[in-house]
Amino acid sequence: MTELLHGRPITEEEKAARNGMQARRVEKMRPLLVEAAEKRIQAAKEQQEKLKQQMSGSSEAKSPVKKKTKLTAPWEEGGTKRKAL
Repeated sequence: MTELLHGRPITEEEKAARNGMQARRVEKMRPLLVEAAEKRIQAAKEQQEKLKQQMSGSSEAKSPVKKKTKLTAPWEEGGTKRKAL
């Protein structure tokens, strides 16, 4: 199925054009991808350093307490009156 183009076989010219286009795309995008990855790594390092400073700077800083999830069905939530669902 991949060897057909609009119901006819793909010629060598078309294969070469496709491969050339893919090679140009990779050649163009690879430096951009490397740069973006380096930026993400740098941002992650900065965030880790900031977190370490916050943790070492204030010993009383605690994470906020999460609320417990209520695991009851809506029709069992209490109250004496029962409303129609």
